[in-house]
Amino acid sequence: MLIIGVLTLKLIVCVSTANVNRNNVCSTFSAYGNISRDKRCFYNPDLDSNPAEIAQIHGYALETHLATTEDGYIISIFRLKKNEDQKVFGQPVVLQHGILVDSLSWIISGNNSLGFHLVSNGFDVWLPNFRGSTFSGKHVNPSISEKKYWNFSFHELGVYDIPAIVEKVAKITLRNDIVFLGHSMGSTTSLIYPSMKPKHAEKYIKGFIYTAPVAHFDHTKGAVSAVLPFYGLIKNLLESFRVYAIGTLPKLQSFVTGLTCGNYPNILICQIVYSFSTGLVVQQVRPDILPVIMKFFPTGTAVKCLMHYAQIALAKGRFQQFDYGIEENKKIYNSPVPPEYDVGKITVPSEVFASKNDFLTDYEDVTRLYNELKCPKNMHTYDLGHTDYLYGKNVNELYNGIVQAIKSFDLNKSNKIIT
Repeated sequence: MLIIGVLTLKLIVCVSTANVNRNNVCSTFSAYGNISRDKRCFYNPDLDSNPAEIAQIHGYALETHLATTEDGYIISIFRLKKNEDQKVFGQPVVLQHGILVDSLSWIISGNNSLGFHLVSNGFDVWLPNFRGSTFSGKHVNPSISEKKYWNFSFHELGVYDIPAIVEKVAKITLRNDIVFLGHSMGSTTSLIYPSMKPKHAEKYIKGFIYTAPVAHFDHTKGAVSAVLPFYGLIKNLLESFRVYAIGTLPKLQSFVTGLTCGNYPNILICQIVYSFSTGLVVQQVRPDILPVIMKFFPTGTAVKCLMHYAQIALAKGRFQQFDYGIEENKKIYNSPVPPEYDVGKITVPSEVFASKNDFLTDYEDVTRLYNELKCPKNMHTYDLGHTDYLYGKNVNELYNGIVQAIKSFDLNKSNKIIT
């Protein structure tokens, strides 16, 4: 019996070891048809790792800090370091993720990741996770109901989460000259923050960088525009089934993604769906990264955030606060319609990054936003899709542009459109 037990244990170990380094990604989409044997396929450990492990795999280190918002949400903030022993840090840069993702979006593109690129260029990089996302799911009231917990849109992220984030970063770094870079909803919220709390922003922020900023949302295309006519129906269905959030079952999502996006030809469907949804330029899609992206997508996101964007689109791109209906609006805003966010109140210098191939945030809408900004500003234009800023193949020019934008806040050069 002992011999049988030992042999069984060895067999389990062998099988486990064999599975540890199995091929899980390929450099071309066609190679997924024979992923176990094709020489273009390989094992990407990022697919099976947590944030700290991903950082370590690529030669960096990650430490976690917690911040509590004014309304009681506990959010995590990762600090990306060259190594565990790093003591001297450069310019603090906060990278704020967009909707349906978390801070992993800044580090899952291997050596092409913006987070790693900025650290290697000497910056002190901070990666916050908005409330509700995978790494920020706690509240000071542990018995808070699901309905109350998820009762927020991106308005609260801008008014509560970002102030808590920058205060924590400033406290740890002993610096109040933070550069804040937002992507997609990360840009939406970092437009709301200095619009609603200009003095707070002036105190802590040296410059804002808005990449693929979603504000007016009037000319959006792709999946979003396709579902807008059904906004009322979708809203009523979600309310009737008491669905307050999406992306709250990461293990199930990971399992489903493995079945659909890890083999051929299903991965082509993932490519098409993801491109249609986000405006990803097809030539920019990295076959070896798509399964990693989809494994962590979507992360916990309040339905109210999605509804807020839909309201703005249906209001012809009016960048406004959440619409609760005429009667509730009168109680909350003293007006039948929600007030607009006045981006003209932003005084902190800003760099805007736009794309002519972005399905979600159209170039015309970004130009409209840029023209409304009254602060010192520059606009940069690239031929990218909405998430190519994070996952695209050819990002060297973009990342160099971002590095120069960060440095430009010390040079005070502004009011130019750069193409």
